[in-house]
Amino acid sequence: SMEFIPAQNIILCGDLRGNVNYFDIAQNKITQVFKAHEGVITCLKALKDKDWFVTCGDDKMIKIWKATENKLVDETVGHESKISSLCLLGSFIFLTNAMDNKLQFWSIEELLKSDI
Repeated sequence: SMEFIPAQNIILCGDLRGNVNYFDIAQNKITQVFKAHEGVITCLKALKDKDWFVTCGDDKMIKIWKATENKLVDETVGHESKISSLCLLGSFIFLTNAMDNKLQFWSIEELLKSDI
C-alpha cells in the first residue's frame, strides 16, 4: 500500500515485513522506516484533514498514526482475520473489509474517545 502526503512531500509505503517506509520525493530516497505491524501491511490511507494516516494488516489491527512524528495515536483489533481493504468515507470515517467476510464502519473520533 502507498499514500502520498502532500504537506510533507512524501510517499508512505507499507511493506511485507510490517514496516512503514517514508519516501522523500525531493531526495528521491527512503528517509525513515519504522515497524507498524506484525506481518504484511495490507492497507494504508492518509486522512485529509489531519496529519494522520491509518494502517491495517495481517495482524488484524487497525492503527492510527501521526505522520510528522511516526507516533501511534491509537490502535484496535479490527477483525477476526487479516484485514484486506480500507476505504475512507470522509475525514474521520472509514470502512474495513477482512478475510472474515465482514465490513465494519469506524469513526476515528469514537476510537479516540474509547481510550479516555
